[in-house]
Amino acid sequence: MVAAAGYAGFVAERASMARAALREPIVDAALFVLAERGLDATSYELIALRAGVSKGAVQHHFPAKGALALALLERAAAELRALAKRACADGCGDGTGVGLDWRAALTSLAEAVRGCDAARALGSLRVGARHDPALAEALARFEGEALDAIAGRIADEARARGLRVGPDARALAALVAAALERGDARAVEGLGALLPFAFSV
Repeated sequence: MVAAAGYAGFVAERASMARAALREPIVDAALFVLAERGLDATSYELIALRAGVSKGAVQHHFPAKGALALALLERAAAELRALAKRACADGCGDGTGVGLDWRAALTSLAEAVRGCDAARALGSLRVGARHDPALAEALARFEGEALDAIAGRIADEARARGLRVGPDARALAALVAAALERGDARAVEGLGALLPFAFSV
């Protein structure tokens, strides 16, 4: 009896691993299709074709498009966070994490975002959020967290330089986010030059 229970647990665990292994390529494919085609043209058929699985496999993992949209938002958010972390590392020449070269970091991030499926997909998810309250709530939470992270980095840099942090860190973060979202290289570069002087001593 114990051996049978152990075997059943083993089989269940292997099935769970197989489902997870199939889910990732589906999310990857969906992110690509969403970025390339937009929300209205994204279909289970196109996702299945891109992922190399059946349409039924896509529907099995994501029975509702809302669940797929939330999974795509999670993936896009994770990819954009990783890009931002890498850009900050690129902008810290001494490796200490302090003394960020804002111009270098923001320019690096802007270049990475321009070629990123996750960033393009995020725009399509915003369209979908107009009709899906759960997606709208998740998107608002992600955007709030992103602004808080940028504002926190601005405040940390100001403190590290012995500058006083004003209440405008979040407003500056919103400007940075808007410039990055628009892909406005000149605005990004200008903000990169401005940020070290944005706080008074």
